[in-house]
Amino acid sequence: MEIAILGAGLSGIAAAIELTKAGIDSFVIYEKGDGVGGCWRYTTYPGVACDVVSQFYCFSYEPNPNRSRVYSPGKEICAYIEACAEKYDITRRVRTNTPITAIKFAANKWQISDAKGNTYTADLVIAALGPLHTPHYPDIPGLDRFAGTKFHSALWNHGHDLRGRRVAVIGTGSSGAQIIPEVAKTAQHLTVFCRTPSWIMPRPDRAYTEREMARFKRFPLVQKLLYWASYWQWETKYSYLKKNSWRGAYYSKRLLQYMRAALVDPALRSALMPDHVLGCKRLVVSSDYLPSLQLPNVTVVTEPVARICENGAIGRGDAVYEFDTLVLATGYKAFDISKVIDVTAPNGLKLKDVWKERYVLHRTTAIPGFPNLFLMLGPNTGLGYSSMTVMIEAQARYIARCIQQLAQSGASTMTPRNGPAENLYRYIQRCLGRTVLSEGCRAWYKDANGVVHSIWPNRTTEYRRLLRNPRLHEFELT
Repeated sequence: MEIAILGAGLSGIAAAIELTKAGIDSFVIYEKGDGVGGCWRYTTYPGVACDVVSQFYCFSYEPNPNRSRVYSPGKEICAYIEACAEKYDITRRVRTNTPITAIKFAANKWQISDAKGNTYTADLVIAALGPLHTPHYPDIPGLDRFAGTKFHSALWNHGHDLRGRRVAVIGTGSSGAQIIPEVAKTAQHLTVFCRTPSWIMPRPDRAYTEREMARFKRFPLVQKLLYWASYWQWETKYSYLKKNSWRGAYYSKRLLQYMRAALVDPALRSALMPDHVLGCKRLVVSSDYLPSLQLPNVTVVTEPVARICENGAIGRGDAVYEFDTLVLATGYKAFDISKVIDVTAPNGLKLKDVWKERYVLHRTTAIPGFPNLFLMLGPNTGLGYSSMTVMIEAQARYIARCIQQLAQSGASTMTPRNGPAENLYRYIQRCLGRTVLSEGCRAWYKDANGVVHSIWPNRTTEYRRLLRNPRLHEFELT
């Protein structure tokens, strides 16, 4: 069976590793960039790092002994993914600089097209394109009129030196909170536009000592124990997402105490207290973000930006904020493969039409009506409290088992039945209704109607149980 994996990031490499473990080696990985690593290869803004502890942000079967800090910087995570690809002999199967634009199921195969006009075929496709890779640009009038240098945080302009410049950053979410302290160190002046204050949790980061790093390399078992200790520690944090939970109230009280103590300036303290329930938006993990906002060369603007002009921005009451460099730390669009790749079913039906109103999937990994197509980190698989590597491992292992069972059955295609997928959709919606994820604040994982399509609303233990073993009666085999 010829298998195509779309994407060579963390999820694509995980899928390839599980196929290799299962004795399946007839796969090719199509990667739009120039190498392995996904978002950790191409997201290179100053301060980029993981907000999950290093010992937990890895595969459970591949501890990372080369981490230098408690919270790994982006370059180290990319190097870890590259090392995993090399260890399992996957790198040679990656076709780089091959952005896939369309896949169509015809004549019992997937016809795959790339942006260069080339076509390929595969019996089965695993789409591992990553959940957050399409930059979101704010809808601010006059953005195209700005005469200075402008770029998105996901496409950092390393050729533009910020030293001695007047810089503005729009956006104070997770990426903004990592960028702002670094830019404040070198910019002549930094203007931070904060539309919605976030909940901030301190990040106790530090460098590992040489002795600790040597111990990690010498005792892999210790690393695995640390992984599972971290897993269960983070798993208990899920309950803060439940509506009216005691843990949510406890965390809220503790974080407010931290934020009030960190914000010495009374005016800033008043302006930057969050007005939404904890967990409704993504929690920002940073210990240097709040102190950086109080530096003498930093101005915080909490009013909305009315419009952008040639030399800066216009705020409320025609207040003018001048700068020569604009950084848009406004995050990413919630991933939807149908908006990135044209996916066509055997009957000519387009996935973008199927997903116009809601996302109904088989165990969050496959789509009714679309044979031999699996998704990694698609709708309702994101997390607000734990490591995405847990979800990636569960999906990769489940997909490999599905392919094994397909081969053993003697059939050539497996297509999810609609009934079980509908049941799961209703279950997810019921769970979401019991969490603060469904509250009325604005968040990247909600659509224009406020419906959550990106987050898994239960514990990861429940998700791993959901994907433990395939049930062939939930598929139509042909």
